[in-house]
Amino acid sequence: MRGPCPGLGAALSAFGVEYGTFVARELELKLEDNEDPWPLVDKMFQNPRKHLSPGCASQVGQELQDTWKRLPGDRRALLKLISRFQVTPDQARSLYVEEEREEAGIA
Repeated sequence: MRGPCPGLGAALSAFGVEYGTFVARELELKLEDNEDPWPLVDKMFQNPRKHLSPGCASQVGQELQDTWKRLPGDRRALLKLISRFQVTPDQARSLYVEEEREEAGIA
């Protein structure tokens, strides 16, 4: 993904979307150049079947939808920040998942 959030797929993967890169690609096709994808990501978590193909929508199960609803603002902000960088899913997980961040020695 290009534009303001080249790491969106990695950020979604860090959050728990198994094929976050594919989900991000589908969302990207619905956005204008340089448009902020996060309002659409929020809508996607509210109703995945409306915004994604059946295969990608199946990656966003009810558990992830519920987790998204309860996600504190600082955790959302961290996902948004991670998405601003071109990182791999493993790098994004190391930054987002608290246990992995501690294990890597990142304060």
